[in-house]
Amino acid sequence: MRFRRTLALACLVFVSACSAETSSSSTTSPPPTTVETTTTMTTAPPPPPSDSFTLTQVARIANDDLQPKSIVHSGTGLFFAQNMMYRHNVAVFDRDGNELARISDAVNLDDFGIDTKGRSPQVKGSPVEAAFTSDGRYAYVSNYKMYGKGWNPVADDSCQTRSWDPSYVYRIDTTTFAIDQVIEVGAVPKFLLVSPDDRTLVVSNFCSQDVSIVDTATARETQRIFVGLHPRGIAITNDSNFAYVTVMGGGNVTRIDLATFETLQITAAGYTPRHVVLSPGRLRDVRDQQQVRNRTQGVDGDRRAPRGRVDGARTAHDGDLT
Repeated sequence: MRFRRTLALACLVFVSACSAETSSSSTTSPPPTTVETTTTMTTAPPPPPSDSFTLTQVARIANDDLQPKSIVHSGTGLFFAQNMMYRHNVAVFDRDGNELARISDAVNLDDFGIDTKGRSPQVKGSPVEAAFTSDGRYAYVSNYKMYGKGWNPVADDSCQTRSWDPSYVYRIDTTTFAIDQVIEVGAVPKFLLVSPDDRTLVVSNFCSQDVSIVDTATARETQRIFVGLHPRGIAITNDSNFAYVTVMGGGNVTRIDLATFETLQITAAGYTPRHVVLSPGRLRDVRDQQQVRNRTQGVDGDRRAPRGRVDGARTAHDGDLT
């Protein structure tokens, strides 16, 4: 009898325990599982120094329609060669040297709504420099001077006065290679540059001694800023706020505020500065033709200007001038 009671009690305890376990498993979820993940960042090694590379000629392009003043890369694999009044065209090549297009500089200015003031609207240009939008879609090409009935294409690099015919910048669509805009600027436009935000085109007019500011949205010159004799090189800050223009005949660099169009003169720019290059965030290099000439002739031409001087004061923007 005692044995049966013990067995029954044991069975009762067992069943009760099993029942409790079953009830617990049916109402309680297992705790969440946390999986720790790690991200491995890999940094590309720096490229080898440039002096460890060797330049190798890949192709040589020559034909009777080439006499380029400049050749400019679009950033997308197109190379535009500006062939001045010598050939009256812009030749376009790919990376392998294949000619993709040969664009005549002949246009009818009437087609672009331009008043030629009694001169013939049928003109030829003389492509000298090119500048591309950031996506490479459009190329802006300056024309040294214009040719046609009533035009006076006699301006040259020795011009000392401002009494010259205006010239024009062509915009070329790089998908069709068609000239789709013609923009009037000053006399003998040389260098030109599109701002990084693609909103402004800056053009240096060598013989009218000024700089054209063009709104790319309207394809119209909005400002003409006098800077002095023979402006040429242009650099624009990465924020598109300021343009720097070398003034070869004045021996200075002019800084233009592209919002207010106010100017500052950097007078310690050396002799006949031809071009200016901006490194990220600061004015870096002014190319001085006189220094190059002096070194070629064996004369000490290393006349470095004081660093960062604007009319006797330190620049408020873009740091050092070397």
